[in-house]
Amino acid sequence: MQSLILKNNILVSETKEGGLGDILLSIVGMLVFCEFIQHKPVVIFNARMRNYPWGLNKYDLRLFDFKNVEIIDKSMQNKYENTMHQFLETGCSTDMCPYLLYNYLIKTQKCFDFKYISTKYNELANNLKPSLYITNDIPSDINGSYGIHLRKTDKVSENPHLYHENTISEFDLIIKKLIEDLTHIIINEFEPKFVIVSEDEEWKNIFIELLEKISVENGKRLNILKIIYDKDKINEYIGYKSVLDMFCLSKCKKIFQGVKVSTFSTISALIGNVPIINYSRYLNNYDELFIHLWSSVVTINDKICYDIKIFDKIFKNNNNALFNNIRIKYNNHNLLNF
Repeated sequence: MQSLILKNNILVSETKEGGLGDILLSIVGMLVFCEFIQHKPVVIFNARMRNYPWGLNKYDLRLFDFKNVEIIDKSMQNKYENTMHQFLETGCSTDMCPYLLYNYLIKTQKCFDFKYISTKYNELANNLKPSLYITNDIPSDINGSYGIHLRKTDKVSENPHLYHENTISEFDLIIKKLIEDLTHIIINEFEPKFVIVSEDEEWKNIFIELLEKISVENGKRLNILKIIYDKDKINEYIGYKSVLDMFCLSKCKKIFQGVKVSTFSTISALIGNVPIINYSRYLNNYDELFIHLWSSVVTINDKICYDIKIFDKIFKNNNNALFNNIRIKYNNHNLLNF
């Protein structure tokens, strides 16, 4: 859950749930919102830390170089506590996506152009930059690489949330299609470069071995770039590996998602203006998936979508509880619901 607090022309956002992708996508949405309502953006980072199967969702602010936004580490100070008068309550990154923000802004007569709002996400995502601690560790020859983001851990189960998690059979189909595309690249390109990141090191190593086997069987060469993780930084900066992986993906020429939906590689694509290849289009519930939340700001499968009717249909047909309403409250009175 993400809370936004309005006071004295300042918008304060607490990043509470989800991993790095959720948090940073929420911040981009907040920056867009601030531009339209003309408020100063303030982000309270690490507001609610939680241990997920992939790790702790805490990130050292020294790993980032945020522009045009004030960042406060919740564990360091509580500057904005007990100063709340007007609230905008939203759910994680989902409610800060372009479609729902557009619905709010059009009802308050702040903006009537969905494409314009979407392009603002692309523009303001440039405010999310790595610090030198990260920049110095991005491989110097990463340009021109294909990025591959593999997810497993909590994303694959026998009883998943089908709008953003995978059944075992869905996951197998996605990986099958991913391998088909990568095999085509290996066979038809001269020494293609790949950057492979994952929260699951065992799965990552298995996948690398598979690509190497494909290259040998076809008499081809490939270059799998190795990200060198500084051991001292791992010990000193919480979240260092995840942040480095994310910004490495943002430097690639294309990102392949080895899972149904991923905000982690979506924010990489948004920051770096990198197209995404996503394989959920082969699944039965494709029209209900969270991948559509960002299809107006990121090129997905060679397409970008500004057709508001498509989004209307997706959200109308999706009764999922995670699509919470955006609510504005002032002195405990609801001003707007939709």
